Amino acid sequence: MRAKISTIALIIGLIGASCGSTAGSSLSSSTTSQSSDQIPGTNAHSWIISAGSISRLQRAGLPSSLFKEFFNQPSTFVIVRGGRPDDLVPKATPVWDFTSTRTLLHALQTNRIPGNIHFLLLDLEHWSLTPATEQANPVASARQAFQAAEKYGKYLIFTPAVDLVSAIEPNEHLAGSERYSSFDAQVVAPGVKVSNIFEIQSQQTEGTPFATIFAPEAIKVALSSHLRARVFAGLSTNPDGRRVTSTDLLELYLAAIKAGATGFWLNIPEAGVACPACGKAQPSVAVAFLEGLPVRSESSIK
Repeated sequence: MRAKISTIALIIGLIGASCGSTAGSSLSSSTTSQSSDQIPGTNAHSWIISAGSISRLQRAGLPSSLFKEFFNQPSTFVIVRGGRPDDLVPKATPVWDFTSTRTLLHALQTNRIPGNIHFLLLDLEHWSLTPATEQANPVASARQAFQAAEKYGKYLIFTPAVDLVSAIEPNEHLAGSERYSSFDAQVVAPGVKVSNIFEIQSQQTEGTPFATIFAPEAIKVALSSHLRARVFAGLSTNPDGRRVTSTDLLELYLAAIKAGATGFWLNIPEAGVACPACGKAQPSVAVAFLEGLPVRSESSIK
């Protein structure tokens, strides 16, 4: 258990102990207990962010001091394509992401995941990148991924999208609060139990009346289902291509913190296969948002 261990020391020890080992031998199954207590400690300044978004923030002028305070920390999870840490935030924890359990299992079974990658992110959504069978049964798919990750000495970050409700209940055509309630009951409550970190894709509510409702309710459901869960909320600079402001991000951020969020996925998307409607990336929105947040003291990040 990590009650008396500093969070950063824990993850540094985790990485150092297995650096250079092959997938499946980096940690024993006894090390990766199902308990979330062994996951790196998270707080309001813990992040999931892609390497591409990190680069966009740099080009948009995010001060180097904020890179250090917010992202160049072991408690930040950076989605990378290879095994190397991101050069802009070398102290951050690298993560590999998957849009289906099938591809995640294949990567584990064929030893394609570098030994220094300890966290696997499973992003299941109602889109072409996730198989239809996994969309209809996202929790069962996550459970399979979770069990496999533990077997191979990895941790699972599960980030299911709200639109999975359309695949789970294709004949219901739920919308608004009914849609969110269905997601909470069918995905959040059971899903938080089959993941080490659970992320709620709340970014689509930015700038809407649900901005201060959906994420807090989902976090409440998650924590009721798993008291010690690590629950993140999603933020975006241009969710599905909509124009939002730094104030919109801050509103959702504060509501999620109040409800018990232990971190955030900061998305700075641009048009592509994963988001055809996203349009041009808007990193300036993220810069303004981050510049308005309190930074941590040096003593809190040692």
